[in-house]
Amino acid sequence: MSFYRSSIGLPLRTATFSSTHLAPLLDDLEAIGATSTGIGRPGGFIDSRADLIRQWIAPAVYPQVRLEITTNGGSSYIADSLPISLQGTMPADVLFLRVLVNGMSTELASPESFCSGSSFSGWTLDGIDLAGGVKEVTVLGLDGAGSLVDTDTIEVSLFSFGRFVRGDGDGDFRADIVDAMMLLYFAFEGGVVVRCEDALDVADSGAVAATDAIRLLPYLFANGVAPAEPFPGCDLSTLESDFSLGCEEPSVACDR
Repeated sequence: MSFYRSSIGLPLRTATFSSTHLAPLLDDLEAIGATSTGIGRPGGFIDSRADLIRQWIAPAVYPQVRLEITTNGGSSYIADSLPISLQGTMPADVLFLRVLVNGMSTELASPESFCSGSSFSGWTLDGIDLAGGVKEVTVLGLDGAGSLVDTDTIEVSLFSFGRFVRGDGDGDFRADIVDAMMLLYFAFEGGVVVRCEDALDVADSGAVAATDAIRLLPYLFANGVAPAEPFPGCDLSTLESDFSLGCEEPSVACDR
């Protein structure tokens, strides 16, 4: 499949299977006495065969065929692991695929792309690594000259692993003075076993620090600012900051 895409050349300027591309080689061959080079000259067999193949695949080029992400029917979905893979279809004039995450090219999304071995239009992108949260993943289809042919976008969500209540370090389904004390011990003394470190990150800063206790205590006793979501009930988090700590095991109360 990839031979047809690259050699026939869509658009024409990228074609290697053409008299224009072969002309320098044929000139060199004729200079050393080669004959019967007419098949590669303008209007010869090579050009006529290339034109015929272009007619065959004309219904499969953009805009007759669009680049489409077919994973989950093209609808938004929740990924349960990283990296993710995407599948889809593309027009015949697409030779390369590139990925943007939230509109920006990023080193986190540097996947390998593969053309389908059974479908002229099929493709798979493996190894797309995303940070946590809700991401718009855009697949760009480029022709042989690197020009944009078509795009498609899908929204992918990745939740922190484990449901928890922010501020509930001991897993009893409420934030109280015990949690504030646990938080201080964890921040200053260490050695405190916590099933879900995300729960202690009251301010959702991506780290557990004494400032989390400073936020929790006024909430408990002086109508201060509440812990960040998820709070006051159990839930998953799509916030990128929660992936630096993780919640490998859900809060005890959230298991019930």
